[in-house]
Amino acid sequence: MRARFTAFFGRWYFAFALALWVFSPELRRFIDWQSSFHKLSLLSVLPLAGMLPGLLLLAPRWKRLGPLYRLAVAIWLGTLAYAFFIGFFSGSRVSALYDAVIFSFPLLAGVFLAVADDDLAGTYERFSGALLWLAAISSLYGIYQYVSPPPWDVYWVQNSGLVSTGQPVPFGLRAFGTLNAYAAFAHFLSFTLVINLPRLRLGRPLVAVLFVPCAIALILTLDRTAWLSFSAGTLLYVVFSPQRRNALVAIGSAALFCAVIATGLIFTIKGASDAVSDIQQRFSTLGNLSDDYSLQSRELQTDEAYHQGFEEPLGQGLGSVGTAAVASNAEATNTLDNGYLSRFVEFGVVGFPAYLFVLGLAFVGTFRAYRASLRAGDPRIAGILAMAVAVQAMLVGTEFSGDSHDSLPGLFFWATFYFGSSYLAAFAAKRAATAGEIYPALRPAFGAER
Repeated sequence: MRARFTAFFGRWYFAFALALWVFSPELRRFIDWQSSFHKLSLLSVLPLAGMLPGLLLLAPRWKRLGPLYRLAVAIWLGTLAYAFFIGFFSGSRVSALYDAVIFSFPLLAGVFLAVADDDLAGTYERFSGALLWLAAISSLYGIYQYVSPPPWDVYWVQNSGLVSTGQPVPFGLRAFGTLNAYAAFAHFLSFTLVINLPRLRLGRPLVAVLFVPCAIALILTLDRTAWLSFSAGTLLYVVFSPQRRNALVAIGSAALFCAVIATGLIFTIKGASDAVSDIQQRFSTLGNLSDDYSLQSRELQTDEAYHQGFEEPLGQGLGSVGTAAVASNAEATNTLDNGYLSRFVEFGVVGFPAYLFVLGLAFVGTFRAYRASLRAGDPRIAGILAMAVAVQAMLVGTEFSGDSHDSLPGLFFWATFYFGSSYLAAFAAKRAATAGEIYPALRPAFGAER
């Protein structure tokens, strides 16, 4: 009975936890519309509460995460503890706690993936499949939201102060789907699409069908960073894929399919021509960033963050930067459109290098796993790990435009890192077992961690 429960939990619970991250913001907006707008809502912690069962599974699944993952977790939690105590004793108690939770709970993604006794390919299939279905549902809603904004979304835009979201009128909003902001929605879609690239094959038409609403919704977010991130991630996957030709054919076919559907929608939906003009104008700004307001704003924020960081080299602590600062009822919230600068301000010269070390460890470890899979001659696993390398690179890049290793993006970081770390552990155990057979005296020194 216990084995059945564990298998069921491993196969389905993480999908439920992901659904909470994707759909709870929309539920919050609907409830606010029915009652009144709340700057802070208990529903904001619903996705975090969904991660709590992972704490109970952490100890029994600890070894399955792999040594690199365990090392990263230890350094990550130590760095967060350092910044938390600084923030706590500086007076930002609630916001410091909230920041600590949204940065630490996503690491439980690896624990959920390690629950079921399954191979890496089967674990990847369940994870990526659940993500794609959730993204497709949210994207279909986002397309409808763009064409005809529901009243609860209009109410949210009018009261949340998200000026850059656009006007809450038909074809006037930047689509944000069931998430709470267009940028978060855009990055969720870009990561989900790249994660599912190994599943995109001519023999799996349903995957291509689900790609269509996600791709259209990604365009309707008008988020250039997410566009560039998706393009870079796709290119990296194609470069590293052991079956490059098949990947190019599948991606090209899916792109053509999306273009045909999008063209059909343009000619059938009244007013869609205005959307095309907005999208073309947004694309054109990619070649003229020097006059872009958001870029100028980032430059000013960078100068300010450097001064703050060097004025307090030990760091200001968790909760001093970003949306978490709202929880402390601060009169002014210091928001930086750069995750690295935010961590430098919070962690200081002590914690910031440790933070960078974990990001580097995840990327290098995942790349090592990819190389090991090539040597093992397993193209399917190598394709999955090529995707993981691409996602890790995307996360490193998007950190320049905002926090990309907490909350929902943090789940992508730790999940793809788990694929690399667990494969390296299994690969090392296999080599160790082979060495033990050749040299029996060495057998006690090795052993599979599973």
